[in-house]
Amino acid sequence: MSIAIVNNILSNQDEDLTTSSQRKVRDAGYRVLVIDDNEASAQTIGWLVECDGHETKCAYNGPDALRLAGEYKPDFVFLDIGIPGMDGYEICHLMKALPGMENTVFVAQTGWSDKAFVERSRDVGFDHHLVKPIELATLKDILSQKKIF
Repeated sequence: MSIAIVNNILSNQDEDLTTSSQRKVRDAGYRVLVIDDNEASAQTIGWLVECDGHETKCAYNGPDALRLAGEYKPDFVFLDIGIPGMDGYEICHLMKALPGMENTVFVAQTGWSDKAFVERSRDVGFDHHLVKPIELATLKDILSQKKIF
């Protein structure tokens, strides 16, 4: 999907974002935080999520991700595992301890598909483990349900 198409879709969406007690936006949308050290990858996932009617914010390193999560209180976190410095496992562990993050769904997104990585994701507290590239249908499925592990 090209940036021009995504921008066109986004510009035609209703700008009135109303927030309920469940922090939903629009009628079916969620607050989604995308964290990846590859900015283009994070922005692309963000655009796809926005095209499905959700609000997104992006972070590109651990400290910024933790700060933003504390302020934004996302419903879903899509988190790359292989972030330099503070990896995705550590970020997930620390975020889960933040106030207001008790019901957040954590989605590991990584190039690592070995059983050991999937088990570690589950042990740290991820609700889903996705191997890149992530398909739009998979994103929609996750955003329409809670846990699939």
